[in-house]
Amino acid sequence: MTTQNPLFSGSIVALVTPMDNHGNIDFETLKKLIEFHIDAGTNSIVSVGTTGESATLSHDEHVDVVLMTLDMADGRIPVIAVLENLDKPALIRIMTEPKNSIVKQYTRMFQMDGVQLEFQPEALEAMADVTLERKTGARGLRSVFESTLKELMFQIPSDSTVEKVTITPETVRSGAEPIILRNPKKESHDLTAGALKNA
Repeated sequence: MTTQNPLFSGSIVALVTPMDNHGNIDFETLKKLIEFHIDAGTNSIVSVGTTGESATLSHDEHVDVVLMTLDMADGRIPVIAVLENLDKPALIRIMTEPKNSIVKQYTRMFQMDGVQLEFQPEALEAMADVTLERKTGARGLRSVFESTLKELMFQIPSDSTVEKVTITPETVRSGAEPIILRNPKKESHDLTAGALKNA
């Protein structure tokens, strides 16, 4: 049984990326730091860059660190990514690559109703574009997903014939109807706890 460290319990920690003697990211130490803060009961981790002129992360390296931090945290603790000048490819990576990425979260939610959720690559690009236009950074991605999928999440449970939903760029930008594949013979889907765990 892990005993919470009162120094870190209930706090928000700024996690500076550890570097080795050669100026490379020390991923092993990063992993140990994340595990420590999770065990200590820290409320959330702020992933920031390195300090010092000789140990500055490039933009791409910082994105890699944020993605790795998200993967290591694996939904056990919120990770706040402090990144400046996020570009479209970086936003798409953050949406899709972590084990508990926002795309995978919504995919699992739709699976609970027996529906396959798919995003066209251009739809993800549109989500990144909207986020960049709003200048909200990675933290604004969830609101874009929510505004795109909110109505669908209310409609899907009442229509048991829906088998697959494909999100298009038009769905993201103008609220157009997504591509919906229906199967009139589809049976009502009752997801058990075991099935959800393996989803």
